[in-house]
Amino acid sequence: MSKAYGPTPGLAEKQSQQVFRALVRALSYPGRLESFPARSLRQAFRLIGLTLVDGNVGVWAPSWLLSDLRGQDPRPVALEAADFVFAEQLESLPAGPDSLLALKRGTHLEPEAGATLILGAPLGRGSPVLLRGPGIAGEIQLAVGLPSLFWQLRSQILAYPLGVDILLTDGPQVVGLPRSVEVGGWAMS
Repeated sequence: MSKAYGPTPGLAEKQSQQVFRALVRALSYPGRLESFPARSLRQAFRLIGLTLVDGNVGVWAPSWLLSDLRGQDPRPVALEAADFVFAEQLESLPAGPDSLLALKRGTHLEPEAGATLILGAPLGRGSPVLLRGPGIAGEIQLAVGLPSLFWQLRSQILAYPLGVDILLTDGPQVVGLPRSVEVGGWAMS
């Protein structure tokens, strides 16, 4: 039986469209901070989950979020099998930042099968990194409060077209880091 598509359950149609468009813009224009209709990180996670999650995708998320998404019929799975991974911070992943190495990266026949990581991060603060790639004219600086270890591990999980797409959010803003984007300028520590 096929699923009928329409407004996202739990969200008004206008809000669902607003959230989806913000996510598409964030991934289409990497490094550009997009306004997001959330006041807090938890609200942002809930809106993203209500927009992207259904019973056809595997999800690794905090228990409070899985509970909030129960109307979407989320399919909780182990981190390494998840299509969508929600982490309030790097340290909330099972093995901390090293958990990034366990995320699905897709295959050469199905690169789109790589995971999407939705990660809480302080946007507009911290040491800037340089982004280059599709959707960016030249290069762009992004200041985000993530340790250099995050950027180092991200570079290890990418072998384009394989990799992990990342959405960073602090609640009121979201920024996309598709697997096609190169990140430089971070200091190895």
